[in-house]
Amino acid sequence: MGIVNGMFEIDGVNTNDLEQLVNAFPQQAIDFFGALRSRLYDEQVLQLIQTVGVDKISQRVMNSTDAPPEFRKPDFSLSHLLEMANQIVREQDHIRDMQLVQEYNVGQQALRRSESQSSGEARRESGRVRRTESATGIETTGVEENGDRPTPPPTPSPTKAETIASPTPPSNGHRISNPDAVNELQTLLNQGNRVGIEYVNPRRFRTNSWNNYATVQGNGSEAIATLEACLQEHSHDFVRLVAITPDRRRGVETIIQRP
Repeated sequence: MGIVNGMFEIDGVNTNDLEQLVNAFPQQAIDFFGALRSRLYDEQVLQLIQTVGVDKISQRVMNSTDAPPEFRKPDFSLSHLLEMANQIVREQDHIRDMQLVQEYNVGQQALRRSESQSSGEARRESGRVRRTESATGIETTGVEENGDRPTPPPTPSPTKAETIASPTPPSNGHRISNPDAVNELQTLLNQGNRVGIEYVNPRRFRTNSWNNYATVQGNGSEAIATLEACLQEHSHDFVRLVAITPDRRRGVETIIQRP
């Protein structure tokens, strides 16, 4: 009660009304009442958009010669608080019915598995790389393929020591199936973002019900490996990248694969 009372104190809501409100929703967390208060102010913004029109709202609030919009004080009566609170409860029930929480948890489990697999693959890859040095001091990198030993560089002829084969360019043995997607991923990572990898099948694409596959950051090779794994596992699904800014806001969303 103390927290909720402080939350609505600036709005001048009667303490008795707040007590009835809290008692009506005893199982709800503090965030529920914060969301309720925000929704009452959101009503004013929504009313302005409906009055002006969605297609004209940007002209009304940006570079407009008109005075700034004025908003009346929201309706903080107990009846309206209860009405809006019940609306939020119905939305909670809808989310549970759609099993979005379970899908989110499944996505987090997939993320942990993917990170574990990526770490294991990186260790195995580094174990397969062997550095050899030719008699002339040229260092080359060999990569084992299917368990075979790396091929050493050619030894120069005793009579023509100046004829030395060029070293083999390093290779990580990984073929990139979608270079454009990889470039987009690297661009977002270079901007300091974390990047969410999400997928959805064509049927659920129409309802915008995306699933989280993994969230990557930092290490480019591990992030690319995770992205490649998602593209292979969901070759018949839509796949998109979502930039997550350092302050944990969702940024640009880019679809990189369409079935």
